[in-house]
Amino acid sequence: GVFQYSEGRFARWPPAAELPSTRVYDMAEGPLGELYFGTGAGVAGYVEGTWRHWNRPTPLRASQAFAIDVAPDGTVWFADRYRGVGRVEGDSITYYTGSDVLPNDEVWDVLVDADSTVWASTQGGLARYVHGQWITLGSDVGVPRSPLWPLAFADGRLYVGTMSLGAVVIDLAAAQANAPVIM
Repeated sequence: GVFQYSEGRFARWPPAAELPSTRVYDMAEGPLGELYFGTGAGVAGYVEGTWRHWNRPTPLRASQAFAIDVAPDGTVWFADRYRGVGRVEGDSITYYTGSDVLPNDEVWDVLVDADSTVWASTQGGLARYVHGQWITLGSDVGVPRSPLWPLAFADGRLYVGTMSLGAVVIDLAAAQANAPVIM
């Protein structure tokens, strides 16, 4: 479920009763205050007091949305851990999958930076979506082609956790110039 901290206590957030699942993996806030949730039964959006759901049998390929984020323009991006990256477009979902797009379809985290670049950590490396194109960042620039998971932004950097090799730190300004600097 979803809990809200108010007056020194955590309590269930009343609108969350309409989520498609009580299993909530991730949430993100859009530029206008809208809330999106990655749940055990798909993607849910709460906009101006109204719920909207994207779940199976269509348009989602999997029953869950494990990671979710919202771009500055309001585009919702998500991953279900097994079938690439999804982008919500109105009532439909566009999926990005396959080795020509991502280093691996097992995407465990997705995060969008202030410049609307989408970052995806996969079980086979790191990818970013910029100007309508996916680019894989690999060992040639210092990113291990190993299982990656958590992504976080701080102080102009992207922090990428690995399953067994520590963390990778990327200078976002250099990455936007198509020359990522691994620190």
